[in-house]
Amino acid sequence: MENFIYNIPTRAYFGKGQVSNLGAAIKEFGGSKVLLAYGGGSIKTNGIYDDVVAQFESHGIGFVELAGIKPNPRVESVNEGVALYRENGCDFILAVGGGSTLDAAKAIAAGVSYEGDVLDLLTGKAETKNPAPLGTILTMAGTGSEMDLGGVITAGEDNKKLVIMHPELFPKFSILDPEYTLTVPAHHSMAGCADILCHLMEQYLTPECGADVQDRMNEGLMKVVLDNSANILANPQRTSCGQAQWLWQDSNY
Repeated sequence: MENFIYNIPTRAYFGKGQVSNLGAAIKEFGGSKVLLAYGGGSIKTNGIYDDVVAQFESHGIGFVELAGIKPNPRVESVNEGVALYRENGCDFILAVGGGSTLDAAKAIAAGVSYEGDVLDLLTGKAETKNPAPLGTILTMAGTGSEMDLGGVITAGEDNKKLVIMHPELFPKFSILDPEYTLTVPAHHSMAGCADILCHLMEQYLTPECGADVQDRMNEGLMKVVLDNSANILANPQRTSCGQAQWLWQDSNY
């Protein structure tokens, strides 16, 4: 028998229109000036950015933007975010996007309270202490980063992947609206499905004994992804299929 502690403290707001809870949730966790982190800017064309800003305005929340976070986020983006957070007196981080944006936001959250080089935290030379609170709005399913305590950051000329993990890096809340995934390009939707399968298989193929319940649940989730990935490509707007990509519970728990 394997002993373990099961704890996912992140609050999940799942369903259509759940962004309406954003402003109140930020203020509940002490936020008044937000560092808004996102990727290539698609949130400004699909309406998500407008939804977020409307929540900021209606709740009297200020914000500054960290745009352009790329896939496999680099430490340079993390350093930029740390500087923006400090210079503008921010007290909360909101990551809007997929796993890369969320991972970068977690590293920024750890870095804002550390006076040294963020690489110290990524390489284990220093310990994460008192990270900034953060929330997420997910626009692409796949990594499970919206419900976990870790992130992966790329650094150096050799593009080495460095991991940061800490219990206080769990998002305070995550907003999971399936409609926010409907404009995801087909290629990225399929990458998300593959990512879900990879995370599930990592757990499924681990040679641990006495995991029958977890394995049967895992098999069911993998079957749902395989059965519905083609349907997502054919018609992502269908409720039964479009929401199938929302297997956000694919995280490693």
